Amino acid sequence: MERSLEPAERRARTTLTAGIAASFLGLAIAATLDRTLGGALLVFGWGAAAYAVHRLGRLGGKS
Repeated sequence: MERSLEPAERRARTTLTAGIAASFLGLAIAATLDRTLGGALLVFGWGAAAYAVHRLGRLGGKS
């Protein structure tokens, strides 16, 4: 049976997904269009992903 996610956990997972997507988008832009913009997006994505992983860790595991 699948448990429903708490709002805080849902936000953290959404932020993590957005951070990973921004990192890949930044990498793609840096490789094809503009290194500066792509690098900025990549760093932003890393920061968002690190923040989300921290938030997930602070929520703790619930079984």
